[in-house]
Amino acid sequence: MFEKDLAVAAELFRAQAAARNLPPQTVEAFIRGVRPAIHLAESNGPRCVGQRGGDPSLPLGAPIPANPFVFSIDCALLPEGATDLPLPPDGRLLFFASVEWDGNGEGITSDAVRYVPAGAPTRPRPSTGPSSTQRPYRQRPLGIVGSGLSALDSYDFARKQWGEEHDEEQEDLALKLGEVWQRATDPQLLDVSGPIQLGGNAMATELDELLEAEDGEDWVNLASWTCQDEDLDSIESATVVWAIQRHDLAALRFNRVFTHQEQ
Repeated sequence: MFEKDLAVAAELFRAQAAARNLPPQTVEAFIRGVRPAIHLAESNGPRCVGQRGGDPSLPLGAPIPANPFVFSIDCALLPEGATDLPLPPDGRLLFFASVEWDGNGEGITSDAVRYVPAGAPTRPRPSTGPSSTQRPYRQRPLGIVGSGLSALDSYDFARKQWGEEHDEEQEDLALKLGEVWQRATDPQLLDVSGPIQLGGNAMATELDELLEAEDGEDWVNLASWTCQDEDLDSIESATVVWAIQRHDLAALRFNRVFTHQEQ
């Protein structure tokens, strides 16, 4: 499905980019950066795949994570091939994060994501750790509201294409490419976005720079969350990203997840 949608989007994008005389080689480089993603939001319909907020169900005896519970997904309910991540075929992934600007959980941490195998005995646990001062997030069902294409942020594309020292003209070209992509694809593919994105390109502009300081180069965006007003106490907006090395995800090792927050 991703390959078909990408082929359609690429043709629309190429045509509109050519009409604006954008360089074909750079257009193709932009297309190569597009990745499949799943968009999630509050939904209790047939595409419900998880839980947003409330108390997480954790294995018996498991320690309570330091940060509040954000959401969980049932991997068995995700459409096959909807992301290019080596996600487990079943079981649940639970995500934890704080949106208070105290640096808690920023960087590599061992309890930002938990994997609960299918059939494991669990029970609801408090949604925030004993040291947290943040209120729990409201519980609601979480469903798929869109799946499709996730292009690189214009800044990230410019940085990947021309390096850290790219000039103003190159940055302007990257912005034009992003605008043309948005205009060419959204009305055609009906790509609906939600506050939570699984896979795809991260919704954070500083992530790649931060990950360069960490071991290895195989980091992938596991999930991104654009916080809504009702989730925030003392700040206006925030984006939280959970990144993981691909081989760790394939091996179900979640003790080295990189979390990052932008406000």
